Amino acid sequence: ALEKEVGDTVNIQAILNGTSNWRGRQQQIIALQDKINELKARTTMNSSTGLNDDWDSNNLATKYDETMSIAQQRHRDEIRRIERERKDLFEQQKQEIQTIRNEQQTLKDKLEQSKTRNTILSNELKTLREQLKTSLEKSKHDDELVEVLLKQQQQIKIIQEQLQKDLDMKTKINIELEQSHKLDQMKQTNMIKQLQLILDQKETKIRELEMHLDENKINYEKDDTELPSTFAKPDDSLAFVNITSRHTPIQSITLAPMQLNTLKQSTTSDPVLTRLEKNGFTTSSNSRPPSAVNIKRSSEDKDLKCINAALELERNRLVEFIQTLQKRLDNSNTQLVEQENKLIEQRKMNVRLEKDMEKVKLDLNNVKNRTVKGRGAMPSLPKSASIQSDNHETIEELEMRLTLKTEENDALKNALKSMLDAKEEDLKLYNETIQSVKDIFLQGIQHYKPLQTTRGST
Repeated sequence: ALEKEVGDTVNIQAILNGTSNWRGRQQQIIALQDKINELKARTTMNSSTGLNDDWDSNNLATKYDETMSIAQQRHRDEIRRIERERKDLFEQQKQEIQTIRNEQQTLKDKLEQSKTRNTILSNELKTLREQLKTSLEKSKHDDELVEVLLKQQQQIKIIQEQLQKDLDMKTKINIELEQSHKLDQMKQTNMIKQLQLILDQKETKIRELEMHLDENKINYEKDDTELPSTFAKPDDSLAFVNITSRHTPIQSITLAPMQLNTLKQSTTSDPVLTRLEKNGFTTSSNSRPPSAVNIKRSSEDKDLKCINAALELERNRLVEFIQTLQKRLDNSNTQLVEQENKLIEQRKMNVRLEKDMEKVKLDLNNVKNRTVKGRGAMPSLPKSASIQSDNHETIEELEMRLTLKTEENDALKNALKSMLDAKEEDLKLYNETIQSVKDIFLQGIQHYKPLQTTRGST
């Protein structure tokens, strides 16, 4: 459109930059008008010197020239006005083009910034989602681990209660066995004393009877020598019985039937002997000596006491270990809660820092837009430069804060990993101790079973 208006094929960019020597239509018109004026002056000079006769024609010519000059002046004014309007319009369009280009450039910058920010935010969203998934999985694993530990703790408590009950039962059985053993010993000692007394009484009676028998024997021998041969054969009703003495080597003693009956009555009428025979305390060769039974029971008691002491020690160790594990678990739970609170605070700080970054970026864009606008904004360059430097400093501070917060987050993650490793090690130790306690308990049971079988056989 400009080429059609101008009428020449000229580079517009060169005209705008001012490097070409091209003259516009107004300048050409002014140059032509100057040439016309010069030619008119020459003609007037020539006409004044040579042609005085033609004054009328010259007068007419001057009138014509005056009318022509007035018309030309009008046309010149009109052309100047049109040129001025075109120039103003051209300048206005030039400024509009420049502003549109600036706006386009700012929009491009904003678009690039928004794209980069969208990519950064999408990446951060992905990382946060992954972290959230991992944290949820870790929390699930921690819950499962806590549940397993609680179940194992309940099982250990049940096992401890069972062990305590078994120990109480064993102690009761041991006490009852000791009491029964003491009662048996007391009974045996009392029975032995009673038997000793009975034996002493019987020995005294036997000695008296032996003395009496010796006297009777002497008397009977005298009577036999004195009586006749007709009375030598004894009667069936007067049958004699031979009894061997305990103290004499093998001395035969003859007793009359009446004396034998009195001896039987004295032996059978003793209530202590009958009671001992009823209770089974006979002096037969099949009865076991009490010393062997006492030795066997004392050995069993020692074994049971050793097993009881070992189980008591293991129980005390398990209780101490459970207490330490409970303390560690409480400490780890408190640390987890603190770390989660710190993570939440760090996330809030990150959100605040992102908002501050966005505000600073917007301020920078506004400052750039202000500096780009026209010559009128040139005096305010130092202020905008100072604002821009301040914004750069704030951006650097925010970036430093972000790096510090990321480092703190990494440290928190490492601490959580170390806590999880410590928990796994504690769980391994816990399982090993439980396995060792089970082995010791099974060994004690296996050692106790043959003792019960031997006791049942005895």
